[in-house]
Formats: sequence, structure tokens, C-alpha cells
Amino acid sequence: MSQDAILAQAQRAVTGKEVPGIAVARIDAGRAPRIAAYGRADLGSGRVLRAHNVFQAASIGKLVTACAILRLVEAGALALDDAVPRRVRRWTFPQTPHDLDGVTLRRVLCHSAGLSLPDYPGFDPGAAMPTLEQSLSGATNGGGDLRVIAPPGGAFLYSGGGFTLLQLLIEEITGEAFAGHIRRTIFAPLGMVQSGFTSDEALVAQAATGHDRYGRPVPFFRFDGLAAAGMLTTAGDLARFLGALIAAHDGREGGIVSPAALRLIATPLAQTGRVDGLWAGYGLGCEVDERADGRRVIGHHGMNRGWRAIAAAEPARGRALVLLSNGDAALPALEAVYEAWAGEG
Repeated sequence: MSQDAILAQAQRAVTGKEVPGIAVARIDAGRAPRIAAYGRADLGSGRVLRAHNVFQAASIGKLVTACAILRLVEAGALALDDAVPRRVRRWTFPQTPHDLDGVTLRRVLCHSAGLSLPDYPGFDPGAAMPTLEQSLSGATNGGGDLRVIAPPGGAFLYSGGGFTLLQLLIEEITGEAFAGHIRRTIFAPLGMVQSGFTSDEALVAQAATGHDRYGRPVPFFRFDGLAAAGMLTTAGDLARFLGALIAAHDGREGGIVSPAALRLIATPLAQTGRVDGLWAGYGLGCEVDERADGRRVIGHHGMNRGWRAIAAAEPARGRALVLLSNGDAALPALEAVYEAWAGEG
């Protein structure tokens, strides 16, 4: 399927109530990126979706966070087999019969540390936000607290709360607020000027409207777990990030991590059972789709209330795909476009 055919399929996937809009970006080796937007940014007003509109990228921020962690590992500030509870000072785990020393950085990144708190519901736009410490202790608007509920090193157990713990760890190690650290070390160097977190009012003002599966608008929920669920971006900015992963694979200038770090991120350490639509393999903050012909695609899904997203890269072939939608029911349509892209020979 040609590049134009992939974009055309994304355009056809816009159906109104179920899929209000889709922003798409595509990178192909040796070609300039293609970025397009189809449908409506807001069904109520009829506002047309533009390529510069901001979306909630949700869990795609986990891959960004993993890159930030690997940069700190390569700088010698952290080690992947560090016991995270021993490295944080501002918060402590509740009592558990399980081994806290088994909650290593590597296991938190690949969701095998036995941690609770899979997802975050978010807070209404005007709500007071908890501190990170309060959030980890259960002030999550219904998401629960973070605790060790299974033996670390065991089966895959998805934990957004584990990435909030990493958010705290980054702040303690660097002495910077998480959002500022990611902006300084990843977004700014890559020219991702329309990327940040739900705490950034200027970006929120540029956002599309999220919709439920019936096409009704949902509030622009804010997130205390920024690393887990709070990332904002555009299709073009996210394509820049995926392009930096491709550059890292090739050892070219512009890679946001080293080739060795990317290999660590992209090597499956757990099998997801494809829960919630995840690809079958999971590395360090990174879903891994091992294709039948032996090719490997890496990336992440994003699923917040009112928003669905897929970020995918095949670094060995120098190509990537971004799909962002402002509809709760959009995932099947996005998956169909992804499969068409991933299946290209």
C-alpha cells in the first residue's frame, strides 16, 4: 500500500461520532514526513481538525519517560537493576509481604515489578491536583494507590503507577520538575515545541476536544501521573520523536538515546497477553510488535478518556507512523490503519 493510500485510509476512517477526527504523520526513509489531519476537532461546533491541534497522547508518554530514564542510566546516575524503593526519599511503599528490593528500575519499566494502579481516570479541569506523594498514596480520583501486589519479576502486570514512581525518581535524581526535565532533555532538542503535559495551559488551549463513543464532548481531564498518562503532543511533534528513535538505531546525529540504549528499550522482556490492545511484547516502556516475517515494530498505544493514539516505528527500515484521534471509539479504526502500514512489504 502506497504512502497516499495509508493517508487515504486514515481519512476514510473518520466517521463522525465514533471517530471525530484523526491526525496522521508518516515517515519513510529518504522522504520528507507527511502530516495530515481529517475530520473535526470538535463535533459540537464543527471546528475542523488541523495538523497543529494538540492531542492527549496518554501512555505514549511512557516511551518518552523510558528514554529519559535510559539517558540517566548512561550518564551513570541510575542503574537498571537499582531497587527503586531505595532510590526515592519523598515517598515509601505500603507494607507488603513481597520483596521491595525486587522492584527494580528494569522491572518497573517493563511492568513486571508486581505493582498495582494500572490506569488513571484523571481529574476535572478545575480540580485541585494532588502532589506526587499524595497521588502515589491513593489521591488518584479513583485509580487507587501504588503498592506491590504480586512477586516482583513475575508475570506482566501493567502499572501506570509505576511510571508515576519513575516520575518521582527523575525529579529526585535531577532536582528538576518532571515536565521541565523532559522539555529540556527531549522535547526542546527535537524541536517538539507543541509537546508537554496536561499542566501546560498554553498547550491545552491548542487542543482538540475529546469525545466519548457517542460523540459527546468529554472534559479535558488533567493527570497527576504525567509520565503515565499526561503527555500532550501533535502528530508532527510525535513524528519528530519517532524520527529520533530511527536516528538512534542508525547511530546518526539526532538520536535521542544511544543505539545501545534503544536496543535495551526495544528488546521484549515481558509478554502482555495483548491486554487492552497492547502489542504482544513489552520492553522498557515500549510495546514491541514482532511481525510474522521477522520484522520488529516498536512504539506504544495511548488511551485516555476521549482520546486514542498509536505511535509506531520500524527503525531498521527507517519508517514510522503516528495516529492520533479525539474519539473513545476510534481504536479499531486506528488499528486497521496501523495493520495496513505495518504489513507493507
